[in-house]
Amino acid sequence: MPPQTAPPPAAWPRSARFTVGVLVAACAVLLFGQTLLTSFGARPTPSPAPRIELNTASHADLVLLPGIGEQLGARIIKHRDDRGPFKKIEELRKVPGIGPSTFDRVKDLVYIDPPQFLVAREQAGAPLVEPAVRPGAKSKKAPTEAIPLNSASQADLQKLPGIGPKISQRILDERARKPFTSVSDLRRVPGIGPKTLEKIKPFVVVN
Repeated sequence: MPPQTAPPPAAWPRSARFTVGVLVAACAVLLFGQTLLTSFGARPTPSPAPRIELNTASHADLVLLPGIGEQLGARIIKHRDDRGPFKKIEELRKVPGIGPSTFDRVKDLVYIDPPQFLVAREQAGAPLVEPAVRPGAKSKKAPTEAIPLNSASQADLQKLPGIGPKISQRILDERARKPFTSVSDLRRVPGIGPKTLEKIKPFVVVN
């Protein structure tokens, strides 16, 4: 007698094969989706850069801004020291090397705190600058034009906020020893600290 062979396995019903195929496809889609989510989730979301106050920012703070390197950061500091605090962000365009494209990159990352004085509104065609006045304090009329530090008289210097006869004379004495090369050089004068310097910066220039 010829050897007996095992009968072929019974074929699965079509509905069972269809169900298995759907399950396999669903598992594949699920695994693929988890892989995508994991890969995207592994990438850290960049946090927004903190905004920087222009008039108090250090050189290290400024170089963190996009497009601002060591040289531009130093120029911003020098511009602020020589010409006084920035009154509006657009004044950054006056800094050598900051063009329209660089300005557009940093304008939303910087801000200016409200100054201690009311700035520049034109009345009758001439700019008017008024100092902030505390209640009960005597107001002092601020100069309407910038005072040149290296040629101003003692009377002109006394027009500056916080500068009286004694400090104005000290300014003249210090200037006689060595002319001022920047507004920040006023810190050499005894009696002129950081707060006084900030008050008078907007009203003086180095000639």
